[in-house]
Amino acid sequence: MAEKTINLRGLKCPLPALRARKALTGLKAGDVLIAECTDPLTAIDIPNLLNQTGDELESSAREGDVLVFRIREKGSSARSRACSTQRMVLGRRLWRATSPPGPPARSPASSARLRPR
Repeated sequence: MAEKTINLRGLKCPLPALRARKALTGLKAGDVLIAECTDPLTAIDIPNLLNQTGDELESSAREGDVLVFRIREKGSSARSRACSTQRMVLGRRLWRATSPPGPPARSPASSARLRPR
């Protein structure tokens, strides 16, 4: 079991959560990631990230203006669930990208309101 510490001080939302996610991908099951952050929004972002990935938040503490998170990597099954979530999101983006360009169709009622009198 190894511990890896990442310094996310000075980074603003969403970068701390994105860097933590990237660091978690390089860990083995049972390894611990210690993330040190100064952005107050990471108190929300990191737990939400762990809900998506299935990894475990061992502890979170505030040391002055620094938030310290101890995250235990759960393993590949949690990572595969996160990957399927990412595929679903990317699929939606792809669908939006392939939809026909142009403004959305307007109903006759909304068009009537836009006409000058």
